[in-house]
Amino acid sequence: MPACGFEANTDHKAAIDTPRAGRLLRTSWPGQPDRFVPRPLGRRIDPRCQKGIRQGEILSLLGRGGSWPGKTDQRPSALPCDGGAQPFLPPSERTGMSEYSLPAKERKQDVVQNMFTSAANAYDLNNSVLSLGQHHRWKRLTIDLLKIEKGHVVLDLCGGTADLSLLAAEKSGGDGLVMTVDLNMAMLRVGLSKARSGVIDGLKERKSRARPVMIQANAENIPLPEGSVDRLTVGFGLRNVTNLDVALSEIYRVLKPGGRFACLEFSHPVNAVWDGLYRFYSFYILPKIGKWISHDNTGIYEYLPASIAKFPDQEIFSETIRKTGFKNVVYRNLSGGIVAIHLGEK
Repeated sequence: MPACGFEANTDHKAAIDTPRAGRLLRTSWPGQPDRFVPRPLGRRIDPRCQKGIRQGEILSLLGRGGSWPGKTDQRPSALPCDGGAQPFLPPSERTGMSEYSLPAKERKQDVVQNMFTSAANAYDLNNSVLSLGQHHRWKRLTIDLLKIEKGHVVLDLCGGTADLSLLAAEKSGGDGLVMTVDLNMAMLRVGLSKARSGVIDGLKERKSRARPVMIQANAENIPLPEGSVDRLTVGFGLRNVTNLDVALSEIYRVLKPGGRFACLEFSHPVNAVWDGLYRFYSFYILPKIGKWISHDNTGIYEYLPASIAKFPDQEIFSETIRKTGFKNVVYRNLSGGIVAIHLGEK
């Protein structure tokens, strides 16, 4: 008798067409954890266990040590998904500009998750207002550059509210598979609502039947087997991980040979005048607008510019990606370098 939860099935399309596709599931998985891998990679839910699975809302793979053979158990225990949001750290002065300190490494995961839980419902609206709608263009271009083909298995890591996932599902089609992986439950719930509505970019209805599978997991310990993903994208997420090198290593591990990786991330403007104007906007104007729209007092919109300032610039990040093992690493600046898309191949 197989471990409760999944049984072998190599038919990806059959797995996608099950009632569980495009839904958030939450359960604990009894039995032998080393026999478990997520259903999207050719595993079907054991019908004997579906009653228990239906009781929850998300497929949570946090704290599941040894979820595939040979994988070292380094996965952190699950965080409370909807815990009360805690205030961010007090501001400090640097170069005459009010800037918020980043949380200490040992606290970063908890602090960041509290902030995103609090801001989740207003997250998409704030993105549109604060970027003047440009984030839709940036995301569409990222998916275009990734060159997703019909039938591809795509992982949207740090997928949040699933904008990139929904665009990727258009490309991979009904025979493909898109997984939205994020650590934050509240963000995934927003993404699920969008997937069910069939709306992309808030403008046009979905043409494909394909819907992303929502999974709660940590980007630094992706619960997928080695070489299982054709394309992988990260949108505005790598700044928020505790260990960037570990996250990049995990990205490299789960990609198939020849697989492509695209990272859309805030970066550093290439023009000094533009950089000064952007920093003024980021540290003085953006937090006020963000707070006004979201009624959020956790400091997420002060954290945003501080985390961008600390993130490696385009050239340094390119070299970091190369050191992970990726080849053909290139980047493309958007909006004068405010945002950059980095691309690499395994």
